Amino acid sequence: MPRLEENEKSETMVEISKPHGVKNRWKALGKGAQIGIIGGVAGFVIIAACLITFCCIKQRRAGRKEYAAYEAGVDKEATDLLERKATWQNPRQSRYGRI
Repeated sequence: MPRLEENEKSETMVEISKPHGVKNRWKALGKGAQIGIIGGVAGFVIIAACLITFCCIKQRRAGRKEYAAYEAGVDKEATDLLERKATWQNPRQSRYGRI
């Protein structure tokens, strides 16, 4: 075993004294690194939230257009039905009057 100086630590003692666990490792980081990590996570969350919001708004607009087209089709069918009913009820205008 090699001789150590008075203030020197062995390899085992150096390994034991290293920070363990998330909390201690976070404390061992410098302030710049901590700020960088927090900024990166915050930036990611903001970008993800904006992307999700954009996709939801886009889908909602597409759904609104699709619903408007559907309602226009339903209204057209209802109008056609009413016109045909009026034609059927008046035998003078109908092509299929009683013989």
